[in-house]
Amino acid sequence: MHQFSGKIRKIHTEDRVFEILIKGKIEFFYLSRSQMKKFNMYLQAGLFVYFVCKKDPVIHGKFKAYEVINFTKMISIKGNRKTVYFDINTIKKFMGEGFAFKKSMGQNFLINPEVCPQMAAAAADKDTAVIEIGPGIGVLTYELSKAAGKVVAIELDKSLQSILPRTLSGCDNVEIIYGDAMKMDLNALIAEKFEGYKKVAVCANLPYYITSPIITMLLESRLPIDNITVMVQKEAAERICAKVGSRDSGALTVCVNYYAESEILFGVDSGSFMPPPKVDSAVIQLHVRKNPPVKVNDEAFFFKFIKACFAQRRKTFINTVSNTLHIEKDILKQVLSSLNINETVRSEQLTMENLADIANKLK
Repeated sequence: MHQFSGKIRKIHTEDRVFEILIKGKIEFFYLSRSQMKKFNMYLQAGLFVYFVCKKDPVIHGKFKAYEVINFTKMISIKGNRKTVYFDINTIKKFMGEGFAFKKSMGQNFLINPEVCPQMAAAAADKDTAVIEIGPGIGVLTYELSKAAGKVVAIELDKSLQSILPRTLSGCDNVEIIYGDAMKMDLNALIAEKFEGYKKVAVCANLPYYITSPIITMLLESRLPIDNITVMVQKEAAERICAKVGSRDSGALTVCVNYYAESEILFGVDSGSFMPPPKVDSAVIQLHVRKNPPVKVNDEAFFFKFIKACFAQRRKTFINTVSNTLHIEKDILKQVLSSLNINETVRSEQLTMENLADIANKLK
């Protein structure tokens, strides 16, 4: 048997043959029908593959190809500034005995080698210092270390202490801090670690369950940062970056829009992660505003009001806010009338200016 590894260049679907460039030469390999679906996913995700084949190639359709016996996707691990690829079993061994992906932490490690350089380039340059939240096995961290002046990565899972020093060997501008980013004083961390840098950014592959709390915390803390570049669930990305006043907008949309301008940079297939999640992802970037786009009399009340507005999406604005904030409907009708807004309006139809004007009249 032979063992090969590499990035899939092309699949000839009719013949069930794929090609890989190995040491400057194109080699051909053929698959069973059951293997084809997974290989197509690997091709779309741009993944590297490790596979075991029968010893000698045979004629298969129009190609002289090796028969694939077994295969697995590979993880991009960087050490001493060189890229090395390991199959899944090797990386688990490299992480140390007893390591397991923790569902409670939402661990889906990014392994697609094409994604991280794009994220890093969008987030930072050499004049930028970066806070990375949740480095995992360090794939994105490595790319950030090349793009940015300095990186401080905050990792909650202390069991990764055995792997990160190895995967980030040679990355002299990276510092790992083990702890919970949600409980840290990030303003103090920036002041201590990033003195002399012109810009500060945040970059992360966020677990789906903590997307809203992390983004809200980063914005409400009013950190001295220029941008936040994060990977989130595709549906969350569309909601966060929706236009306020559109059907997809919600409380998080308004919160983000108050503090930042948002955009979706690119999508990421579920096959780009280990273990693969059930949904696709997207990378978004938030450009932090110097000043909010609207003036509100009381920020605390404004955000309490926004949360109430979207608490019952199927109801009209008046019914929702009356139920949640216990404001008389007649008062709400008067406020809407004074602003020339139809009393049957739903919260998701209200613009940022509408919401600010209503909140100011109520407080």
